[in-house]
Amino acid sequence: MRRFLWLGLALLATCSAPTITPPPAGTTFTNQAGTTSVEVDTDPFSITIRDANGDVLLQSAPAQDGTPYAPLAVTHDTDESTTTLVTGIDYFKGEDDPWTNVSHVTSVTNDGTTATVKLDSGVAGGPSGTLTITSDDIGVHLTGSVDAPFDSGDAVMNRVSMSFVLQNGDHFYGTGERFVDADQRGQYRYVWTEDRFGSEDSTTTESSPPTPKQAEETYIPIPWILDPAGFGVLQHTTFRTVYHLGDEVSNAYRVEEWEPKIDFTVFVDSDPKNLVKALTNVTGRAPDIADWILAPRRRADIPVDDEITRLRNAHIPTTMIDTALHYLPSGIGSTDAPSVTADIHARGFKAIAYFCSFIDVNYHPVYDEAVANGYLVKQQDGTPYVVFNIPLNEGIVDFTNPAAVTWYQGLLQQALNDGWDGWMYDFGEYVPQDAVMFNGMTGFEAHNLYPVLYQKAAHDLLEQLMPKNYLFFVRSGGAGTSGNVPMVWGGDQDTDFNEGRGLPAGLTAALNLGLSGVPFWGSDISGYDYLYNPPPDKELYLRWTELGALSVDMHDENEGVGNEPVSARWQIWDDQESQDVYQAMAQLHTQLIPYLRIAVNEARATGLPVMRHLILYYPNDPNVTDMTDEYLLGDSLLVAPIVARGATARSVYLPEAEYYDFFAGTRVTGGGTITANATLDQIPVYARVGGIIPMYSPDVETLVPATDGSGVISLADRSDVLYVEIFSGGQTSATLDDGTVISQSAPTSAYDVTLPPTAQNATLVQATDASDLATCDACWLDDPASRTLSITIDTQSDAVSAGAFSATLQESPNVKRFVMHVHH
Repeated sequence: MRRFLWLGLALLATCSAPTITPPPAGTTFTNQAGTTSVEVDTDPFSITIRDANGDVLLQSAPAQDGTPYAPLAVTHDTDESTTTLVTGIDYFKGEDDPWTNVSHVTSVTNDGTTATVKLDSGVAGGPSGTLTITSDDIGVHLTGSVDAPFDSGDAVMNRVSMSFVLQNGDHFYGTGERFVDADQRGQYRYVWTEDRFGSEDSTTTESSPPTPKQAEETYIPIPWILDPAGFGVLQHTTFRTVYHLGDEVSNAYRVEEWEPKIDFTVFVDSDPKNLVKALTNVTGRAPDIADWILAPRRRADIPVDDEITRLRNAHIPTTMIDTALHYLPSGIGSTDAPSVTADIHARGFKAIAYFCSFIDVNYHPVYDEAVANGYLVKQQDGTPYVVFNIPLNEGIVDFTNPAAVTWYQGLLQQALNDGWDGWMYDFGEYVPQDAVMFNGMTGFEAHNLYPVLYQKAAHDLLEQLMPKNYLFFVRSGGAGTSGNVPMVWGGDQDTDFNEGRGLPAGLTAALNLGLSGVPFWGSDISGYDYLYNPPPDKELYLRWTELGALSVDMHDENEGVGNEPVSARWQIWDDQESQDVYQAMAQLHTQLIPYLRIAVNEARATGLPVMRHLILYYPNDPNVTDMTDEYLLGDSLLVAPIVARGATARSVYLPEAEYYDFFAGTRVTGGGTITANATLDQIPVYARVGGIIPMYSPDVETLVPATDGSGVISLADRSDVLYVEIFSGGQTSATLDDGTVISQSAPTSAYDVTLPPTAQNATLVQATDASDLATCDACWLDDPASRTLSITIDTQSDAVSAGAFSATLQESPNVKRFVMHVHH
């Protein structure tokens, strides 16, 4: 059942229209309120949705007989798919019968909020259908169904398409975690959860096997398109969905469902941020997460002693250790897991293991129990569907079976009993289309739903036992993932700078997924696959480390699969520069967690992602339309990572008139493109004027306490200290997770501070050098060269000023010491 909670639209009628049978030519009705209007013309049949200004948002495309381009068209398709060596990875070809235009109106009923339109092809014996258009409190809901099949045989129509005029201002975003392109105008996209094995050959398409091209593949497809012209379209189906967004013809686009109906909602709002909010009102908002989930995570194979010791000796901030100890598909063998987790916890880390939804056929007695109780996805003859997941043969847990969910949660519970704080939650894409599910669905219908049910099993258990204080991270998903999952990672990317599968593809995927309502994302630093490309080298490792530091999730699995041994992969310990850059980036990421937490809270309240495509803020700026290499991290930081090999400089587009260089603190002229220099240890980051960036103390190495007596500095040791970077200008404020409110007011353009600064409740004295700022109770230091005024004050509430600049610190229950750097 859809959760229609968004209150942004209302289409209210004052009277009911009569039934018209048959309709006279040109019959039109309009229901209109303050935001949206819907018009249905009957001869020729068309639908037009307008915004409050009367501008056309969607308008039915004129019918073109024999093609799917019509207000409503149907066909029968004989499914033909090519499977790879790995069962469940299916590439569809199919053979369509001719498309039939079902756009001849036979009757219209309109009660003022719902119009029911009866349609046929206008040809005796042809198909007929019903289109229902409902205006309710969240948008315009359209449902089209096929009422009768062709009369020439048993072929039932199983493809329904609706087409719309492609206007000059249309641009399309979303459709899930897409690794190529932001603006998908002119592209073909389909909604089918799959592992990413695709070709880079641009002449290869999903409809011409053996493999689709990478632009079309995704682990997390979501049947959603967002058009910054002022609308979004969400389809309500688990079946495969297809979008032709101007790739077939230049003047129209269409939405197609692979079932005998089509069902979608149109949200209308001129602000793309509100469209994402409307989407996530339906698909769900992210669960609450603890701050440690945002902290750096690194792989350490069991035994973990050597890696952990090196991390702590080098003072590299790390809060989680991922052992990848596999509870599934085959069990952990003789590993003494409680001892492993106890050791990890004592050293000030959270401990992470591994699960998937496969059960190895040789994992006895677990596999035998699953078979005996009917807990696995089945073939049509009732036997378990065994897939080949190299190198194992495995059954797939059937999460449509409530008893199987409870049984599987028991396996998860074993890991919790062993002391784990979470796990990689791998796979979810491999349900074969001809499978039979417990609830009666075919695999074709359940395929896209499966990862969401799989995720819900973990979410429901963990929310019950340890709300907020857990992590599982996933690579697959769909509509509904946003409400169940604490973190997404970009899957098995290539270890290169390739735009289809490498470093830049990961950033593109993050931005598209955020526009599709899933807010928390990270990628495996330096990638995973090097089967057909070299293993990661130093340059790739460091550039990916920098992106990781400015993502929601910073993690380095230092693992992979390829044509050379794992030792060929460049690692943090391979030279001192790599260690130093990683240390600096992990420190930056750890410090930024209070700022990231503000964005996390906003994501939970509104659906906005933490990593934000600039189209969300500048929908009318053509310079950001297809941008995939810069983004806003939260509301105040514009990040422009280096994602091309050999680059030590790049162009950065700054939409607003002025910014600050985040690291230098100096003002930068925007309103256009600048050149940013970035050596191998740098990443360009700019703060918006008025930005307030709360940060942890720079010496915090972990967010969880250590009990081994090693002296590692944890957040608990510095919980009363907060660093605040204030990029002054205008009037802004930031509310921390603990309720602390930090506000600033200053001229928007460059200005000079008045010295000495003053505080309402303390006497500020001038420090002699920067070291005094770490120890004084109330002092200040001015650096005219960088135009930065630093103020340290021990307080929970105060107001400070320096001429035209003023700041207030309010309601802080925990912070006793603020270290402010005011950039002016």
